[in-house]
Amino acid sequence: HTNTVTYVLSSATLDAAMDKTESGRKSKSGNSRQEEDQEGPLDKAARRQMERSWVKAEMAKWIQEVAVTKAGSSRQSNTTDSHFALVVEGSLLLICLAPGEGGDTELRAMFLGLALECQTVVCCRVSP
Repeated sequence: HTNTVTYVLSSATLDAAMDKTESGRKSKSGNSRQEEDQEGPLDKAARRQMERSWVKAEMAKWIQEVAVTKAGSSRQSNTTDSHFALVVEGSLLLICLAPGEGGDTELRAMFLGLALECQTVVCCRVSP
């Protein structure tokens, strides 16, 4: 019996996480609605950094899960085989593999390491 574990990086899950983070930031500040409007939303650079941090945290969690599952499988010969799949939307692929100064080499290495542990990797909404 094979168990398939699928990890998904999509803009929908990222947006939900960012909305939750921003609403938490506003409630912690205790600002009135008028003060929040003056403070404004996060600037692009701050949001991009938050996005990278969220993706890193998700990947770290998944890498740990894969390692624990594989270690458990190697210790017990009668365990269920687990197969891992990674589904990545194009916009998140760009965050993971961003080139140059805007890129994050640690995040890139994490992504590639996780992808190599997966039997299936699907990248969707990726233009040439």
